[in-house]
Amino acid sequence: MQQIVMDLKKMSSSNQYGLFEVLEKINDYCLKVGTELKNFYTRDEIVDRCTQMMRNNDDIYKANTLAFFLNQNKETNLFFCDFEKWENYDIQEGYVPLCLPINDKSQLVDITINQLHLN
Repeated sequence: MQQIVMDLKKMSSSNQYGLFEVLEKINDYCLKVGTELKNFYTRDEIVDRCTQMMRNNDDIYKANTLAFFLNQNKETNLFFCDFEKWENYDIQEGYVPLCLPINDKSQLVDITINQLHLN
């Protein structure tokens, strides 16, 4: 198992580190190896994106759906969301793209390990 995976798992199980400290460790690793973590956004970034969708007269239903989702997750400050799918989905298809609230360090670590193929 790579050292970064062991470090992240240790951080995620320790009360000594918060969610954003784990995210910072992940970002430092990504910079070191020349990759990036995709589709993670803070609450403020999602609010800005939602506001931009409304200002650009993009589909208001999509922006309202995203705003409703944020309202349902008021305590969450980090999200996993693929905005490309949000901006391109067709309401007629009957689904809403994934926007996952990240409330747990181990959840963040698991998604990171899968996304960066560290396992």
